[in-house]
Amino acid sequence: MSTQPIVTLEPKGTEVVEKPDEDVPTVFEIASDIQQNLHDLLRKVNDDDLQFNKSIDSIYDKLKGLED
Repeated sequence: MSTQPIVTLEPKGTEVVEKPDEDVPTVFEIASDIQQNLHDLLRKVNDDDLQFNKSIDSIYDKLKGLED
């Protein structure tokens, strides 16, 4: 795999400014960002699930109280 930049033809009179390689994220950096985002979303889903279960328990307790 070559690390040479892709050469494209530019219209006459335009300058091509190459960005340094450090500005380009690596596959591993992108994968790490995706993994972190997935962990954050999973944490939120788990928090929402916990809150949902608490609500269900509360409703069940209220219904049980009405039944008695």
